[in-house]
Amino acid sequence: MNAMKKSLFAVAVATAFVSSSAQAAFLTDWFIDTNGAAAGGDQVVVQEGLKTEGTALVTNVFSDATHFTFKEAATFTAFGANTPTVNFTNDLRGEFTGTGAGVVGPVTGTLTFNAGGTLKIFDSANNEIGLFSLVSGGAALTGGSVLPNGLVSLAFMAIDLDSGYFFTDSTKTTDLASVVDAPGGVLFGFATTNASLITGASAIAGVVGANQALYTATYGAPFDPNNGYGTQSLALENGGQYRFQVPEPGSLALLGLGLLGAGVARRRKLEAN
Repeated sequence: MNAMKKSLFAVAVATAFVSSSAQAAFLTDWFIDTNGAAAGGDQVVVQEGLKTEGTALVTNVFSDATHFTFKEAATFTAFGANTPTVNFTNDLRGEFTGTGAGVVGPVTGTLTFNAGGTLKIFDSANNEIGLFSLVSGGAALTGGSVLPNGLVSLAFMAIDLDSGYFFTDSTKTTDLASVVDAPGGVLFGFATTNASLITGASAIAGVVGANQALYTATYGAPFDPNNGYGTQSLALENGGQYRFQVPEPGSLALLGLGLLGAGVARRRKLEAN
């Protein structure tokens, strides 16, 4: 497991979307080529999800004893498939930035992410192959603290994507690039199962080093691990997975937490860029 694989998406996640005309919606037995059209990529039929891990920096600002806002910068890798169990030689990596609000309670608490956070996906040659916008996300907190209690869920909509990486099956019948403009769009999500606070000084420094440039570029000032660490400032690590789903005719309904997926589609330049 290389150093990049230690970069885990701090609040990774998933939400299950299903069509109004169907009972289930996860894409199964789909095909991934981690290098796209380039030679030497991993080519794997994935029965369900891909494994991810990474780290994140989070800064909280309290407005009173129980309410706070937060901003986050995180990196992660997708380094293999859960079923079958396969570790890639050419990892995909990602960068996530987002903001939100939380409430600390005596027994439990909640995090809610603001819509519009950004997720970027890169192949092993550092080509940006996907740009996603956060649709919704949330998490439960450990009682009396600001720490996520296991599962954190985020659901994204594809905005700017490359073709050649994700397909519906091993024969490459349908490149998920071709459905990015279908009704409901292309959805992408993460699920984490073990979100945890990093406590060792050297480990904290490593997470800061891995994410500081992204944090500073996004928020205009560097992350400060000495600002009330464990409450105001957090360095987190996590592990999880994601699944894909292609749109079906008709509208898509959000039915609750679960492992969701997404497709990576053809690249479209945003007018804003």
